[in-house]
Amino acid sequence: MNQVERRRMIRAELQRSGTVVVRDLAETLDVTMVTIRGDLEYLERRGLALRSHGGAVLPETDRHMRLIDDTIHENYEKKNAIARKAVELVKAGSTIILDAGSTVTILARQLTDMDITVVTNSVPVIGELVSDDRVNLIAMGGAVRKQVNAMVGELTRIACSTIRVDLLFMGASGFSPANGVTTVNLFEAETKKAMIKSAGYVCLLVDSTKLGSDKFARVCDWNAVDEIITNPIPGAVAQELEERGVKVTVAEVGG
Repeated sequence: MNQVERRRMIRAELQRSGTVVVRDLAETLDVTMVTIRGDLEYLERRGLALRSHGGAVLPETDRHMRLIDDTIHENYEKKNAIARKAVELVKAGSTIILDAGSTVTILARQLTDMDITVVTNSVPVIGELVSDDRVNLIAMGGAVRKQVNAMVGELTRIACSTIRVDLLFMGASGFSPANGVTTVNLFEAETKKAMIKSAGYVCLLVDSTKLGSDKFARVCDWNAVDEIITNPIPGAVAQELEERGVKVTVAEVGG
């Protein structure tokens, strides 16, 4: 069996079961574990697998994920209100990371003509700021995940590890007091974790429709988040987050 066939079989097994084990693959395919690890590294670089301890998992768990071009128009007024609140945290000279996501993209539109440095993995954010002479724009490389139009994976994580910024504006697919911040894709989760490590202050931008919508890939617990900007949420939820040390900022539509 040649290399191409072997990797095709590994991909097929990932699609079938969602996870593979290095030792099992080595025995089944009659090659060394070193060879299998090389195959998994190859697949990870192409966004087809996410390595885990002793094996790999399928990075995409939601095959019907909506594209950002569609989601940016959903609950637009709520997201725009969140973005207006977020702008208040940005000062001249700030260095910030803008994560991928529809709400963060709307925020980027409001950061024009500011003397700031923006680091981002988001293709739409780059499009919003690339022509602005006052914004110092730094794009992080990586494998482009087309569903969210953003760079993710090992190269993006390496880029994050080389910088330190004042502020991270992070998006998410779901959040809840019990399970923290979540997203649908393991690659995205790992990228967000790397961003958190690079930031002095972490601000989660998430509209209230995502409350209680816990997704597959866990990003972080609340101890990693300094502030959440969202639309009105139940008082008990806001109180619980405040008790966990998270500042809750409510963005009212029209406010």
